[in-house]
Amino acid sequence: MAEDYRQQYNKHRPHSSLGYLTPDEFTLDWHNNNPGLTQALAH
Repeated sequence: MAEDYRQQYNKHRPHSSLGYLTPDEFTLDWHNNNPGLTQALAH
């Protein structure tokens, strides 16, 4: 139960420090707006 709460709190709720996006939304947005860096980091 505590793990479920931690997952919800950290991964599935919007964060003010991320512009009120979830961590997954923030990551996707970052990769979409920085394609050159994304490719460079993958190599």
